[in-house]
Amino acid sequence: MLPSQGISMADLSNKELLNIVRAKNLERFDVNPKYAGLVLDGMGDWISLMESDRNPKAKNIPQKGKEATTASGAYQYTEDSTRTAVNRLKNTVGNKLLPSWAKDVYKSGDASTLSLDKQKILFEADTFQKAGSDVLLNKIFAGDTDAVEDLYTDLHHTNADDKTYARIDNLRNQLNIPSTTVMALPVSPPQEPELASDLIEEVPQMDLSQAVPKANPMRNKDEGQTEQRTFDDVLRDLNVEVRRLGGRI
Repeated sequence: MLPSQGISMADLSNKELLNIVRAKNLERFDVNPKYAGLVLDGMGDWISLMESDRNPKAKNIPQKGKEATTASGAYQYTEDSTRTAVNRLKNTVGNKLLPSWAKDVYKSGDASTLSLDKQKILFEADTFQKAGSDVLLNKIFAGDTDAVEDLYTDLHHTNADDKTYARIDNLRNQLNIPSTTVMALPVSPPQEPELASDLIEEVPQMDLSQAVPKANPMRNKDEGQTEQRTFDDVLRDLNVEVRRLGGRI
């Protein structure tokens, strides 16, 4: 549920803001939001593992022969990509709901100044609006782990080399997303109750005339007169039994 008009940013927690980002973007996917959230959690967790071992304070360490970049934080956003992510968050939630911390990090460009929860909000807002992400996300929401790797190398990291692919091979077994589709499962239609006539057919055919006991003339009178059951008595008992089975005659 989206916040009503007039709500202030002081009323929104990180979780609520993340839910708004997801709700706004998941509208264009035919997915169950509950399971889609689990997929997004698993995807983001693995990408932050790939980038920084999930360290929100991480700073880029230049490899030998390469210059250092401004990449920082769990998802290793550069100053430019941090500002792009803030703009995409603004496009998603609107200027009125854009938190002050997002405006501050837009100025500094340093994602490592944010908590991991706030970095996750920027990551998802950014990922949902990247060109080509919908195609990959549809596959990811269907449990395709290869598509997570494609999204990472093609849309997030964008400059994968042999070391990157070696790290993917090493950490692939830690990618944890639901393996089954998150499409809303169809609800089985209720079973139609069996007709009484169907139940009656299951009752063994019997000669009801034989069910009426005859008076025993040899019975000792001292034992009392045995009550003779009529055809209606037998029919009533049969009806009780059929009702127990779910039908009626």
